[in-house]
Amino acid sequence: MDARKFALTQHGDQTWGPNTPYIVHLDRVASFFRPGTELWKIAYLHDVLEDTDAKYDEIVTHFRIRVAKAVQRLSKYEGTNIFDYYQAIYRDPDARPIKMVDNMVNLSHCIINLNTLPSNNGWGRETERKIKDYARYFHYLMTGVWLCIDQDLPPARFAVQKYLMKPGWENFTSNNVE
Repeated sequence: MDARKFALTQHGDQTWGPNTPYIVHLDRVASFFRPGTELWKIAYLHDVLEDTDAKYDEIVTHFRIRVAKAVQRLSKYEGTNIFDYYQAIYRDPDARPIKMVDNMVNLSHCIINLNTLPSNNGWGRETERKIKDYARYFHYLMTGVWLCIDQDLPPARFAVQKYLMKPGWENFTSNNVE
């Protein structure tokens, strides 16, 4: 089965933003990978478990276990701890490049559409938060270093926290990160 067709069927009439068909987002993410490869398939499928009624077993049946595991790793559900979510992706060689591109595409979408989003003095608070978050997540995926927003620093400044990927990280409580 073709991953693009499967994703298109699953996402149906969903939109990316207010008016853009969801497949536009998936096409942009997948365009960074060679067509037909495992990464290309994962790119098209990266949101199907999170945003549709598709099941993990369907992904296994149609696209095999390697693709299904990466798609599952990329799925973020209600209540998911963002720190744990990104750490798992960082450690997965199939999920990591997809999430890097996904964040890059989402970040560019926010920047391109700044003029059309609700704003506060020309800059939407929600959009500002999303841009900071995407930048922080991208930085982590590139470096393994988590940037924490430090309330004592001026706006848009980050404090570097080097807790991840070092011995003892599993004892670090991520509740104080966000």
